Amino acid sequence: MSGVNNRKASGFGVIGLLLALSVGCGPSYLETADFENPDSFKVSGDSQIIDNAVNRTVLNQVNKYRIAMTERDASKLRDVVAKSYYENASTTDDGGDDYGNERLEQLFGEYLQDAAQEIRYEIEVTRVLEEAETVHVDYIYRWSFRYKVRGREYWESNRDVNRLTFAREGDDWKISSGM
Repeated sequence: MSGVNNRKASGFGVIGLLLALSVGCGPSYLETADFENPDSFKVSGDSQIIDNAVNRTVLNQVNKYRIAMTERDASKLRDVVAKSYYENASTTDDGGDDYGNERLEQLFGEYLQDAAQEIRYEIEVTRVLEEAETVHVDYIYRWSFRYKVRGREYWESNRDVNRLTFAREGDDWKISSGM
């Protein structure tokens, strides 16, 4: 009878070992520590963004976008934006505020380099949704900027949510809408 109990015990031991291994082999998730400047670029602790090449590349691009904004560098911004970028500023009935990649550097140069004296921009990624040809990144942002009007300095700040959409361009992922 003890031989039967030993076989049962060893069977349970094998099952326990397999369960432990399967849990250890589950997906790993991206964390804030995986990215540069974790004080200003975070991955939400409960987002569970799978650590794979696409997600890591796209989130690195989001961080480069954030850095370009804080450095007020329109040419760095252009590096992360798709050639097909188009923005309608959420006003479908007014084409006057629409712009594409061809005007991006001019517009952002005016706002980033000329108007803003200093920009602080924090991003907390909450979700990455991969579709066939696009990747959507949902995030919470906090920004503030210092600007001058008639010799006086002011600070403006805001907190909101946004979604950047990325499209594959060559070997890289670039922002195709949402800035």
